[in-house]
Formats: sequence, structure tokens, C-alpha cells
Amino acid sequence: MIHLGIDTVELNGEGFETFIQEGDVVSPETKLVNMDLNVLNKKDKITDVIVIFTNLEQRKLSYTEGEVTQGINVGQID
Repeated sequence: MIHLGIDTVELNGEGFETFIQEGDVVSPETKLVNMDLNVLNKKDKITDVIVIFTNLEQRKLSYTEGEVTQGINVGQID
């Protein structure tokens, strides 16, 4: 699960453009969403992105901590 921004649900989608739907199969090259940081900043919203991995009992997870830039791998599940 990817959560974009804090309390951004209050914007009712303003500042976001989604390119996928739940259940879609994606690859590392798939563009998921565009988040307009200017809109979020004008609305005084925190722009943190939270990535949540679930159901990992039998898997190995490696991930990057801290800030990353576009195109950087944030995690891998083996």
C-alpha cells in the first residue's frame, strides 16, 4: 500500500492523478500516480509518502530508508 501525503484525503483527489487501479499488475516501469507537490504545499499538507508492505511472513524485505528521488528503488521483496 502506498499512502501519499498526510491528511490529503481531505483534498478529495485534488493534486493527484492516478494511472492504475486496484488489482492492476504493474512493473518497475509502471507510473502509478502523479502527486502535485505545489497543490499540497498550498493546502498546507505534509508531502510524506508512506509505503506499507504486508503478508511478508515467508519473504525477505529490503528497503531504502529516508528521502529518495524519482526512479530510486524504495524496496524489494524476495
